[in-house]
Amino acid sequence: MGISRTPVREAIRELAAEGFVTLSPNQGAVVRSVSVENIREVLQIHSVLEGLAARLSCEVTNEEDLKELENYVNKMEKLVEKKDLLTYSEVDLKFHELIVNICRNKRLIQMRRNISDQEITSPFL
Repeated sequence: MGISRTPVREAIRELAAEGFVTLSPNQGAVVRSVSVENIREVLQIHSVLEGLAARLSCEVTNEEDLKELENYVNKMEKLVEKKDLLTYSEVDLKFHELIVNICRNKRLIQMRRNISDQEITSPFL
């Protein structure tokens, strides 16, 4: 692949620090297995964070935010009609991200980002 060992080693160490892999002496890096319980826990936390973000967003939203949210809803309705589920899920993700960003709570936004990163990339969920 044309990559030296040093950046690969560093990437593996970083993945281990984040809990994505386990480093074992004389065996190397082992990807952690998927757990239904971990998936459930992440989704529970995710739903609470998004619920709080929605409540906070209602208190501070403006006309521009409402128009953008409505635009996403209209796009999603058209995608449902077309049965384009892949694009729908991408637009839906942006819709939820907008709601979280509207709340303007930096810690909540960062926590939501962290938990979403785990949802998308974590092999041990």
